[in-house]
Amino acid sequence: MVTQPVTFKVSGFEALERRVDAARLLIKDLSPMFEQFGVDLRIDAKRRFQLRGPGKYQDLSDKYKKRKQKIHGFTYPILFATGKLAKSLLEKNAEGSVYVVEKQSFLYGTRIPYADYHHSKEPRKKIPRRPIFEEDENSPTIKRLIRIADAYLKKAMKGAFDGESGSGNVGVRGNRIR
Repeated sequence: MVTQPVTFKVSGFEALERRVDAARLLIKDLSPMFEQFGVDLRIDAKRRFQLRGPGKYQDLSDKYKKRKQKIHGFTYPILFATGKLAKSLLEKNAEGSVYVVEKQSFLYGTRIPYADYHHSKEPRKKIPRRPIFEEDENSPTIKRLIRIADAYLKKAMKGAFDGESGSGNVGVRGNRIR
């Protein structure tokens, strides 16, 4: 069974989308920028899977907390039980992982079937919505992706790239773009 992947979409974030579109016009190979996006998105995912409480999600019901504790030996993190979902988002080649970096496109997400249910905005009766990816343009992760794209644009406008590669001197070290 082929499952439609749950993927991070730049198109949901206007400021980020404008920068990526501008970079596409100036630089033929954006894969280094997209690789850095992947690093940052995996860091964000790792934080979600390390929560020791509900975090920004609605907490688990008392009944499910007891069940999860009994079956898995722990209650938190909320989106973690077997580890399949986490592994698919943290490891590029894991089962269910969607990670494609090309010169002009980038796709990151998961094919783990229940991820779609957690992330979708469809009406629900039992389990509350728990999005897999950031949805707020003001979130630290999205702001960081915007800074990465800005750094690439700045270098491109200065003529730092030869038109073939985005691999100039742009990168992220710690929380600073160089």
